Amino acid sequence: MSTFAELYCARSRQPLAAFTPVVLRRCLRPHARLLRPVLEFAHPGFFDADVDFVSSVGNLTSLRDFSLERTNFHHHPGNRNPLRSLLRLRISSARLRRLAEEAFAQARGTSGPAPQGNPPPAPPRSSEPGGTRDSAANRQLVGAP
Repeated sequence: MSTFAELYCARSRQPLAAFTPVVLRRCLRPHARLLRPVLEFAHPGFFDADVDFVSSVGNLTSLRDFSLERTNFHHHPGNRNPLRSLLRLRISSARLRRLAEEAFAQARGTSGPAPQGNPPPAPPRSSEPGGTRDSAANRQLVGAP
């Protein structure tokens, strides 16, 4: 089974070595993308947590472990910098997940993301044609006799 990095690079016609920098750039929040050169100059290693996150997600062969990688990212020591949390000078995990969903969906031959979790519960059955239940509890709530 192919990794997200392999699928992404095949789809975008880029060498595998370009995966991390390209995806990092795509997933950085816009203001972080603009400030990146200054931040990297002033604080070398400022984006190490982001690089580690993109690299680890790139090794996934399905989305099953994405939430574990996201949790590891949030607890990464590099994320303790207040600039990263308060000003959100980091990547968007939602954007990264969307890229991974698109790559895995294309590999499966479908157009959308894989279904997640259980389907939504069915609406409660009604004993009346209008879709409402006439019970003592409901009459009491609305003040009806």
